[in-house]
Amino acid sequence: MMFSEAQLASQEAMIRNLKYCDAQSNDGFRMWKNKHEAFEGDGHKFSYDGTNGFLITTHFSGNAKASSAD
Repeated sequence: MMFSEAQLASQEAMIRNLKYCDAQSNDGFRMWKNKHEAFEGDGHKFSYDGTNGFLITTHFSGNAKASSAD
């Protein structure tokens, strides 16, 4: 289960104008806090509380250019 910071606090945390991969633009990183995350399968089992995650919507139009190797 993930809850936005807005649901856990008074407002959502947002990071704007941050480049993400080869996206031409994005709506910003919406930071969320995980209330509980668990998985059991394929010989693995884990459980975490209070970890962080993010949501992002990216935008492309036409042909996206490959990023240069730095």
